[in-house]
Amino acid sequence: MKMKSFIFAAFAFLTLLLISNTVSAALELTAVSIPSTLDHNKDTTITFTLRNTGANNETGLDWTQSTLSQGTFKQFPTLTSINTGETRSLSAVINVPKHSSGSINMALKVESDS
Repeated sequence: MKMKSFIFAAFAFLTLLLISNTVSAALELTAVSIPSTLDHNKDTTITFTLRNTGANNETGLDWTQSTLSQGTFKQFPTLTSINTGETRSLSAVINVPKHSSGSINMALKVESDS
């Protein structure tokens, strides 16, 4: 029998954050697909969009400062730049270990060097 780890998703499950080196940066992350429960020890894909509403292209995007309260990131987006006015559909893959329960808090952070 396949056991499920009942990890309830609220808006807090996936907190999409953006950190940029410039105060005027206008990158927006919007959640697209957040599952309400996860199977433990199985990869789960979280999808979202990234939109650049600023006046400048953003380059050197780094996703490695993202955090997850339980489990690990298996894959970050590979996008390293986004042009002004552009919106991109992206995903991250997480894995929650066996015997996990409760809520998961995820902060998806992207830093730009421009």
